[in-house]
Amino acid sequence: MGPASFRRLAAGTFTSVMALAICAVPALAATGWSHPVQIYDGNFRDPSMAVDTRGHAHIAVRGDTGLWYLTDASGSWMRTRLTRDHLDAGHDPVKALHPIIAVDSEGTVAVAFSVLTDDGGAPSSAPVGTLRIHTPHKGWSPPTEIPDAGAPESIAMTTTLLAIASSSSTPPGEFMRVRLNIDAIGDRGGWQHRTVGQPGFSVVDIDSSIAIDSHGGIWVSYLRSLDQEATFDLRLAHGDIGSGFAQQRVAAADREATPSLALSDTGAARIAYVDGGRTRYAAQKASSGWNLQTVVKGRFTALLALGAHGGPRIVTQDPVTHRILYATRHAGTWAAARVEDDRAVLSVGGMGFESGRISISYATNSGGNPRVWFTHTT
Repeated sequence: MGPASFRRLAAGTFTSVMALAICAVPALAATGWSHPVQIYDGNFRDPSMAVDTRGHAHIAVRGDTGLWYLTDASGSWMRTRLTRDHLDAGHDPVKALHPIIAVDSEGTVAVAFSVLTDDGGAPSSAPVGTLRIHTPHKGWSPPTEIPDAGAPESIAMTTTLLAIASSSSTPPGEFMRVRLNIDAIGDRGGWQHRTVGQPGFSVVDIDSSIAIDSHGGIWVSYLRSLDQEATFDLRLAHGDIGSGFAQQRVAAADREATPSLALSDTGAARIAYVDGGRTRYAAQKASSGWNLQTVVKGRFTALLALGAHGGPRIVTQDPVTHRILYATRHAGTWAAARVEDDRAVLSVGGMGFESGRISISYATNSGGNPRVWFTHTT
C-alpha cells in the first residue's frame, strides 16, 4: 500500500441515516450533568468516542451485524454503517470488532478496527488492522488494511499525522509474547511502522493509549508484564518511528483498566490508571520522575482529559456498583461524583473536553439489550 497521504484514503462515498447518540458520591442531579440520552434504539456496544473542536461527539460502536458511526454534529444524532458482517470466499464468517476513533481540528474522522475471520469455531486468524477515514465534503474512504499492524488499540490524529498503536501476538506456545506496534502515516507519505523494543521473548505489552505532541512526536502509555501477566507495570514510550522510542517505567498497575494518556500544553505526559483497586494519576515532572496521586477508589475504567488550564478530569467506575464516577482536583484534593443513573454499565467508551464541556459515552446492558448512552456537563 502506498497512498500519498492519509487524506487520500478518504475517497469513498458517504451515506448517513437519520436515527436519533476518596469522597462522598452525590447524586447525578447535584453534579451539573445532562440527563443521559440513548443514542439510537439499537443493540450497540463497545463504544469509542472523540470530541471535535466544536464540542460535537463522534462515536464508533459495534452493532449486531457490524460497526456503526454515530454523531450529533448536525444537531441531531445520525448514524452511518461502517462495516457489515459477511462470509468470505471460503464461507467463513468475517467480522469487524473493537473500533477506536479520532477526530482532528479540521473535522476529519478516522476509525480503526480489527477484522477477524472465524475459520473453525473461534477467530483463529490473526486480526487485520483496518482503517476508514471521513473528510468533510468528501465522505468515507473504503476499508483499508493498515500494513504490519496488529489489533488496533488506540489512535491519535492531527491535521498532518495519523498514528495507531496495535498489539500482535506470537503463535501459541510455551510462552506468550505480545508486541506493541506503532504505525503512522503523514500528509506527505505512506505508512511507517515500528515495534516498541522488548527485553526478552516472553514479554506482554498491551492496553496502549497514544498521543501526538505539537512537534509531531508520538507518545504511548501501555502495560508491560514480564511474568506471563501475573503482574504489570505502567510504562511510557516517546519518540518517532524513524529514530525509535525511548521507554521508561512509571509505576505498578493493574490490568483492570487501560491507562489513558494526555499531554499538557508544555508536552508533559499525564496518565490515569488503576492499581490496587484504586484509580490513580501520574504527572510527569519538569525535571525527571513522576508525581503519583491516588484519585478515588475505582476500577474498570480510567479515562483522562485535561481542562483549559491543564486541570485533570478523570472518569472511572465504582468498584462495587460499576456506576460511573467523575473526579476532579481542586487545591490539590481529588473529589468524585456519580454521573449516570442506575443502569448496569458495561463499559465507558470515551470522555472529551471541549468548549468548557465534558462529554461521556458509555454502554449498558439491561435485560440483555446493549445500548449506548451520552451525557455531558451543563
